[in-house]
Order: sequence, then structure tokens, then C-alpha cells
Amino acid sequence: MRLVIPLTPLQPWMARLTEPRDADRPDDEIDPPASRPTAEREQALVDVVVTLARSKIRTRDLFDLEVGDLITTEQDVTAPLELSLQGVPKFTVHAGAMRGNKAVRIEGLITE
Repeated sequence: MRLVIPLTPLQPWMARLTEPRDADRPDDEIDPPASRPTAEREQALVDVVVTLARSKIRTRDLFDLEVGDLITTEQDVTAPLELSLQGVPKFTVHAGAMRGNKAVRIEGLITE
């Protein structure tokens, strides 16, 4: 599933969302005015990925996969999912739907 979010709501957090996590770096090192997107960056797309589950299967089973096959996981259907921005895990989310489209609701920030 791909989710595209307009940059306007994310502007205040863009610097924090796209930088690698560094537990030793104090929050006051982020300069909000310098992190404001330019007009060109406001139109840039951000890669958003929601991980539904992680699972391992045998190589033999991988080669036997066909359209319509199901891969079962141990992920609880009510457990939060992980949303990554530009490949960096940033939020916990829950899956759902809005106006007939698949959607996720942000529940929290991943801090570690």
C-alpha cells in the first residue's frame, strides 16, 4: 500500500521526519527556519511505506507462490503498524478506510 501525504501538513516536522534518528542529538539543534521547504521542495513526493507484517517463509515456498496465494503471519490484526518516511520508521499507525479508500491513522511517534 502506498500513501501520499501533501507536504503542507508535514512542514513543521520535515527536518525531524527525514533525518536519521540520533539519540545523542538534542532537539534544539534543529533550526526550524532553515528546515522550511522551498516552493520546489513543497511539490516533492515523500516515500511513505506502511509495513503490515514481517514474516519468514522457506525458499521452496517462495518459488511456489502464485497469484491468489495467502501468506499467513503472526501479526495481530489489532496491533499497530509501522509507517516509514523515506525508509526511516517514524510513526505507529492503525489501518482503516476513509471515503472508500484505504487509509492509516497516525497513533504515535516512534522515538527509539
